Amino acid sequence: MLTLTKDEIENSVYRNSDLKKTALELYAKLAKAEAELTGLKKIIAAANSTASMAHYGGYIKGYIK
Repeated sequence: MLTLTKDEIENSVYRNSDLKKTALELYAKLAKAEAELTGLKKIIAAANSTASMAHYGGYIKGYIK
């Protein structure tokens, strides 16, 4: 989870424009990576849920017959 906001970076790094640019670029990359990781976690959770349903669905189907 990102602890700094974009506004905090812009307000705290005001004297060195190159440093501000680098900090904002890194912030954008981290925000993108965090969003991708969140999406990946959702995909893994859905896959685990689907696999679990398929596994237990086989047992239930066997009992119903």
